[in-house]
Amino acid sequence: MSVRDSCGMSVLRVGCITSPLPQACKKEALLAIGAKNPYHSCRCDRQGDYMASETIWLRLFRPKVEWVEDACALCEKNPLFDKVPRKSIRWLVTRMHPRSYSEGEPIVGMGNAGAGAVLILSGEASVRINGIELERMHRGDLFGEVALAADLPRTAEVVAVQDSELVFFLRSDLQEWLAIMPKEAARLLQNLSKMLAQRLMEKNKMISRQTGQ
Repeated sequence: MSVRDSCGMSVLRVGCITSPLPQACKKEALLAIGAKNPYHSCRCDRQGDYMASETIWLRLFRPKVEWVEDACALCEKNPLFDKVPRKSIRWLVTRMHPRSYSEGEPIVGMGNAGAGAVLILSGEASVRINGIELERMHRGDLFGEVALAADLPRTAEVVAVQDSELVFFLRSDLQEWLAIMPKEAARLLQNLSKMLAQRLMEKNKMISRQTGQ
């Protein structure tokens, strides 16, 4: 059964375990990627094993089988989803948020708080700092993974250089997944930790070479 705690927070019931889902966090994140109506309704599976939060906005853009399967295939190739079962990936992808961007349209603003990661289904995107392009990203690339772990400002801007189809994987989606499928979500968090540690090591090596140490 769906209930609310004393603070008015939406609660997710999994068997006999009750876990909080911060509605405010989900609402702000959806607004950040252009959601018009980030209000919640509830949906329960046939066995009544859990009550999942689902937005009216997401229903308006209900995933078609084609892009869900496409996104699943791309996620399976990404190290972030290494050793995460395909069934679990598909469940998660159906909760993600697709959006279309036109050529020249900003996707991520430098200094803005990150709401989550972004997967490129089609098109191209440019990573820039002060107008200087640092990297060009294409189909299958995933960026902004740091935002899955922490609400930190974006360190660069990302702009669509072609008409592009993107899928947003929000931090609140990960929190919901962690409550429902903790083992699988924990595996993704382990992969994320390894990826961030590797990037830190690469940056340290770069600094060492530049300073001649």
